[in-house]
Amino acid sequence: MTLPPLLQLSYWFDSLPPPFLPVIDRSLLAVFGILLVAGIIARIVASRHGWEKMTKRLVARSGGMLTTLGAFGLVLYALSYERVPVLSSRLGYLLWVGLLGWYVWKTYRFIRVEIPSVQKRREEREQLEKWLPKPNNK
Repeated sequence: MTLPPLLQLSYWFDSLPPPFLPVIDRSLLAVFGILLVAGIIARIVASRHGWEKMTKRLVARSGGMLTTLGAFGLVLYALSYERVPVLSSRLGYLLWVGLLGWYVWKTYRFIRVEIPSVQKRREEREQLEKWLPKPNNK
């Protein structure tokens, strides 16, 4: 496959697109399946592992995102495999890539913005509580 067909609107919006090459077809199936399984494993690990709260939340969010991407990708693959008119158009794969980009951005923002702000608030609270009297536990 060359790049010029990718730049044509008829490639993305064709209601009955030609099937993918067998290598690409199987690769897509493998990638979507791996994403789904990795997401499920990440959710299980996050719920059972004794990590810090924010790390656990990050792994659980990533697991949910991977599960969503894998399931959506497998639905797209099934629609393409069955050659369902309109629903099997390649536009779905563009939407999938857009969803992937949005999830990557949300994860990046969570790691770079939310986690440091929570840690900063925790440190400030610990500094303040250091001077407060401790309750007597009898």
